[in-house]
Amino acid sequence: MDALNAVAPPPTLGESRVRVKFNVVDREAERKNVDAIKYESAKLIDFCEEGKSDVNNKEWNPQAKAEANRLWALAQTHFEEAAMWAVKAATYGL
Repeated sequence: MDALNAVAPPPTLGESRVRVKFNVVDREAERKNVDAIKYESAKLIDFCEEGKSDVNNKEWNPQAKAEANRLWALAQTHFEEAAMWAVKAATYGL
């Protein structure tokens, strides 16, 4: 398959949640800030997703696994929310 017909890999969960490809900012400095916020937030969300996978591979009782997964999911939600607030701060006044 040549480069023109190559298919990009699907976005990770983090990339999907913070919409890394979406940036309507025109000015380069603010655009870079928004891209950086989203990229780093996506990495944190994906890190948490790996944490959930690790939990599911442990020999813990079901209640412990459920609680650990709940905590990882909460962290993901708050990273997603933090990304929204950080983008709002980075673009304030534009």
